[in-house]
Amino acid sequence: MNEEAPGTGLLCEQSAVRTLNLDDVHLTYAVDGATGLIPRVFFPDLPAGYWADHPEALTRHGQVAMSVGGLLVERGGRRLLIDAGLGTRAGHTSLGTMNSGALPDTLAALGCDPAAIDTVAFTHLHVDHTGWAFTRNRDGTYRKTFPAARYLVAGAEWAPYGRGESLTSAAPPAVLEQLAATRTLIDDGEEIFPGVRALVTPGHSPGHTSYIITSATGRRLIALGDAFHTPAQLGHPEWPSMPDIDGTAALAARRKLIHELQQPGTLGFACHFGDQAFGRLTRTPAGNNDWEPVPATAIMPPPRQLDVAGDLPSRLGHGRADEMADTAGSRGLGLEDLGDRPAHGDPGRDDGEGGHHDECPDQRGGEPERRWHAAALNNGLVEANAERDANDDAGKRGEHLRDDESGAHLSLPGAERPHQRRGAPRVEHGRPGREQCVQHGQGDEHDRDHRQSADARL
Repeated sequence: MNEEAPGTGLLCEQSAVRTLNLDDVHLTYAVDGATGLIPRVFFPDLPAGYWADHPEALTRHGQVAMSVGGLLVERGGRRLLIDAGLGTRAGHTSLGTMNSGALPDTLAALGCDPAAIDTVAFTHLHVDHTGWAFTRNRDGTYRKTFPAARYLVAGAEWAPYGRGESLTSAAPPAVLEQLAATRTLIDDGEEIFPGVRALVTPGHSPGHTSYIITSATGRRLIALGDAFHTPAQLGHPEWPSMPDIDGTAALAARRKLIHELQQPGTLGFACHFGDQAFGRLTRTPAGNNDWEPVPATAIMPPPRQLDVAGDLPSRLGHGRADEMADTAGSRGLGLEDLGDRPAHGDPGRDDGEGGHHDECPDQRGGEPERRWHAAALNNGLVEANAERDANDDAGKRGEHLRDDESGAHLSLPGAERPHQRRGAPRVEHGRPGREQCVQHGQGDEHDRDHRQSADARL
């Protein structure tokens, strides 16, 4: 692992794997992948001038950098994971682009066996927070990715799914079916792990839940989930996010969390705040709320990056990328439809050394503050499924190829990989097909370097 002194990243970058200590609690952002969302689509009510006035909030390609993953909480020999990432997806929709699927490798690099996690708590049941909850076996059955863990979800969050309702951006039916048999319902205020209390904050989803983590000395960190998607909403809680299911409730939830963040000794964890996930609430000279990132040690680079252009044309060919974008626009695709084809390995390259770093405007001044190279993670072996067999059942759209299914693959620029013909078994990193994530087709038997995470302090 590459390790830096504690520091802060940039809002317009994908998150590194960062860690800090809160007294006796060790906290790590276990990153699953990268997304880049179109600001005017995801934040339709933000004034158009806001983004022009805040270029530091956007990547050089005009997207909002939102990483996905889970917060690993370690205390007293026990481990809690808050949210389970997106799973293996790469693609382009009307909301933006994504490249994810690294969570198992991230945990392995941290020396964390999934079987050692005893609690998985979901902030909500959207697709980008439940991606690694279950793994599909080769015989079509499913198992918990974290076999010893209790899977916790607020009763209010589960209620509509228990009634058979379909909600926008929800986890796929297969995931919900498995959760029905394995989840434990929790209530507002319940202690779900030593020193961790649930705070139900509905609005983004029916029972969206934040988690307040309290250290031995009384210092706190609040895992904010998707109550906030950008620091701008701290100063303007009335500015909604597109997926919010109840705008009035979401506003009340943001105000409640702002009040909690204002309490002494309180930090926040905002998983979608670029490379500034750990931070605290501050006040600007004008008296508005703002986000101040706090130093946290970057122990690994971002495990996934987006293509240099912010989408996938260099991977799929411009015609294919345009087709995907047109389809997304015509179908009105949302977050649940992002990238219905899996990608394996790190992002595409156009040179022999590594993936492009999506630098921020007005902050480059020559070399950026940091430049991570994707080649450091898996030797540049990169591939993506280009298309599904023509006779695939349309009703299976959104599921990924099993080990016994066939599909065309493309070797991405810079990846020295032999052409793989249609109908040949999937081979990943020189190995045959493996058991895969129920939601996204990610294999679970990776070559892993189990290394202990470094200590990090505030």
